[in-house]
Amino acid sequence: MSLMDTHHHAVVETAEPNLGHGMQRALGGYAHSFNARHGREGHLFHGPFWSRRLYGDGHFLTACLYAVLNPVAAGICAHPREWPWCSYREIAAGRGSERLMGLLGDDASEALATYVDVVDEAACAIRERRAADARELLSLAREAVRGELQGSG
Repeated sequence: MSLMDTHHHAVVETAEPNLGHGMQRALGGYAHSFNARHGREGHLFHGPFWSRRLYGDGHFLTACLYAVLNPVAAGICAHPREWPWCSYREIAAGRGSERLMGLLGDDASEALATYVDVVDEAACAIRERRAADARELLSLAREAVRGELQGSG
């Protein structure tokens, strides 16, 4: 997850197909309280909520990486650990998704090390190449995942 200036990126799993309703409640409530606290009115997030269904483990893994790497691609920070509104530090500390960790290794410490290595490599590639758009960022994330997972096998 990353909270950006005008939007956010999150990977959310639900048991029921009710994500839109849940996000409306969560984001609407947050926007209302934020606006009241800061004497603002109107929209807090840019554009309407939208979601995309993730198909398969590879799509899930790429979406998780895209979410945490977005602040780097936006030029806000050099690494996701530097962005205070990003879930990277929680995940790297072992408080992340069991599904995500399960995709990265059978052993918890191995999975965490792989996650850190993949994010480090992708963040470096983004900084060096300056990902111009979301499509390029996804491509860089996929390259990092393929390289790390092939290297660990």
